[in-house]
Amino acid sequence: MHRLLQFFFLFGILFTSNQLMSQAPLKNPDLMQPKLMQPAIFDSNEPAEVAHPTTPIIPKTNDRTEAEVLIGTTIYDLQTNYSSMPRLVNYDGGKISAVWTMGFDAAGGYPNRGTGYAHFDGTSWNDNPSSRLESGVRTGWPAILATDNNDEVVINHVFAAPFNLHELRKQSGTDFWVESDVPNGTPSGVVWPRIAKGGLDGNTIHAVALTTPSGNGGAVYDGVDGHLLYYRSTNGGLSWDILDQKLPGLDMTEMVSLSADAYAIDAQGENVLVTVFGQWSDVAVWKSGDNGATWNRIVVNDFPLTNYVTDAGYTIDDLPPYNPAQPDSLAILTSDYSGAAILDNDGKAHVFFGEMYVIDDDLADGGTQYYPASSGIRYWNESFGQDSTQTIADIIDTDGNGTFDIPDAASVSAYFTSMTSFPSVGINEANQLFLAYSGVVEEYFKEDANPNLQHYRHIFTIASPDGGETWTEPIDLINEEISSDADLIPAIEAVFPSVARHVDDKVHLIWQFDFEPGMAVRGDSDPAETNFISYVGFDVADYGNVDLVDSKEAILNEASLNISPNPTSSLVQIQLELEETAKVEYSLLNMMGQVIETQDLGRLTAGLFSTEMNLNRVPKGVYLLKVKIDNETISRKIIKQ
Repeated sequence: MHRLLQFFFLFGILFTSNQLMSQAPLKNPDLMQPKLMQPAIFDSNEPAEVAHPTTPIIPKTNDRTEAEVLIGTTIYDLQTNYSSMPRLVNYDGGKISAVWTMGFDAAGGYPNRGTGYAHFDGTSWNDNPSSRLESGVRTGWPAILATDNNDEVVINHVFAAPFNLHELRKQSGTDFWVESDVPNGTPSGVVWPRIAKGGLDGNTIHAVALTTPSGNGGAVYDGVDGHLLYYRSTNGGLSWDILDQKLPGLDMTEMVSLSADAYAIDAQGENVLVTVFGQWSDVAVWKSGDNGATWNRIVVNDFPLTNYVTDAGYTIDDLPPYNPAQPDSLAILTSDYSGAAILDNDGKAHVFFGEMYVIDDDLADGGTQYYPASSGIRYWNESFGQDSTQTIADIIDTDGNGTFDIPDAASVSAYFTSMTSFPSVGINEANQLFLAYSGVVEEYFKEDANPNLQHYRHIFTIASPDGGETWTEPIDLINEEISSDADLIPAIEAVFPSVARHVDDKVHLIWQFDFEPGMAVRGDSDPAETNFISYVGFDVADYGNVDLVDSKEAILNEASLNISPNPTSSLVQIQLELEETAKVEYSLLNMMGQVIETQDLGRLTAGLFSTEMNLNRVPKGVYLLKVKIDNETISRKIIKQ
């Protein structure tokens, strides 16, 4: 196999105008050495080799604004192999619910592993749970949502034959959970689910899950070892009307396998988004505008090798033109399997993933290699076009010396992801985006970690005030204002953030932390120990150097625009009250972001203006009315029944 000389890996990454070069320091080229990729966790019941040691018991705190609240613990320390599931939801009355995979008996293989659940009733959190939600079944990987009826639904998996999805439903106003299984007709079952709420009435549940791979006791399904399938319930999980559906192009024509947790799902109204974060295949989105009935595919990051089989081999002629940023002439830029995706209020898709380089130049090792010191959060939205991403965040050169001071690749604990990974995203009514991710830090490390010196990871957050055009500088959430015990900051390993989709005046998120870089369940195989689940409501105003819209101001602005009746079957009356003379125009868009109608009303004098819109010509569904008043825009949803 022909191969060019290996080049030093220098980060020549372009940033948006508000990002500083201190985010992307040069790294020691010795860092960029490949390692053999391990498969997603073999979720077995085998006993752990060591029992967990004693760790600090940190008290729960509720008495400071923006301080973390410790809502639970777990010895089982793997919340996801790659992409985060929705583990936090905030809904009517200031209520918040959080879930996580919880298990305590490491020496027994976590036989009582299941869903840890915490709830905030608008005033206080419940006590830290000591037992799982489920009765008598071992589960993992819970995802939670709240329907528009305020019913809570949790879906997780049972990782033992016949491998199925397990559902828990708690009706609004009750305190008990009703359990059932989500039906599937696959020979080896499905695992690792993701869910989203949608539908005109907010009671549709969209779900995707992976057929059980052959390496985990399953089998190849229709030519793909780990085939992603789609499921739908239109009545809040009481029954399921779409089962085991294959999305067009998400099949053996594009890939031979898909990893656990390398996908996401989101929904808004009748618009649904499924995203796959392939590592040896494309990063792509499947978008539906009719509540999951039909789908269109868009490529976010085009992987140059189609249906690549491990150890098959390839040459530089099979790859795009050589880029000096590559650590090797055969290294390929791709995702690290960990990603997030969301639909904004105009129906536009936004996608995020950890940047990764991979290579397969050893054709006898039975695997592929990844570069654990890859870093960068890649971003894409539909306005970019196909196969066009940009880097919006990276590792931080804390001491400002121009390099990221990590001695070697062994100093990066084995999550099998980028040094910036596990992104999770939320959005507010003003279409402003809020992203959290876990990143390796320069200044904190543990010298006696397993197997040697390793640097810790923290949780970072960034925001975009303008729908993805520009991004703020990263904020490290493991800081003195937020941490429950600031003295522990130099020894905190924080990973697996999950952001509540709905952002109000706060970004609501949870994460997991302990005091050892890496994990016990996977990767480094550290001794099992207590991990803490933390919640924080981070004030939107604290993002600082951009003019983030205040949610209270937005509500006041929207109060001047009245739409009735809404929902409507035909005609809708639009009333707009102007405080002063202004130029006014409006646009009606469907939830795919397509403009159906525009009208320029010219300059209107101060006072009350009224007009009528006829919706008889458009099909039933959710639409967006955007009213532009001089340089300000007010957006309101209209439901056509």
